[in-house]
Amino acid sequence: MDRKWKIHLAITVGAGVASTLCILGSRLFFDDIHESNESVKWPSTEGQVLRSQALNKGCDNDNDYRPDIIYSYRVNGKEFRSTRLHVNRTYCGHIEEVKVFLRKYQGGAKVTVYYNPQHPERAVFFPEKAYWFMYACVTLVMVVGIVFGISSLLGLLAYFGRNYATNQAK
Repeated sequence: MDRKWKIHLAITVGAGVASTLCILGSRLFFDDIHESNESVKWPSTEGQVLRSQALNKGCDNDNDYRPDIIYSYRVNGKEFRSTRLHVNRTYCGHIEEVKVFLRKYQGGAKVTVYYNPQHPERAVFFPEKAYWFMYACVTLVMVVGIVFGISSLLGLLAYFGRNYATNQAK
């Protein structure tokens, strides 16, 4: 195999891997978007904050903080605990902003918890519909994955077609 076809094969395999990652990643994000949109229809129950604090982890900026709230709630007599505030996003901000937010959610505070009726262990404080921008981003990643997948298949067909033609000529 000459150098040109080795490079061709490497790019083709790389495109195939990229395609797989894009499509699988998009699928996971679509699940989150769907759950986010469904969360506005979820039933609610009363919960209680067990602990709340500002954490300096999980944010893009090292100077930002995020609220970390552990709460409990009951569904059909069974107790659950969660830390999720939203389905698919994390609120980060300056320490003072986070402290102001946390004042409403001190240990012992009663809160409304929205839970997934099929999976009551999945709950949130703030149900919300996904933004159109999230759909656009996930769709773009999916399209890129499909384009990489098609180019990978075409590359493999070209590579194996060349090898087949070369072997037939011998």
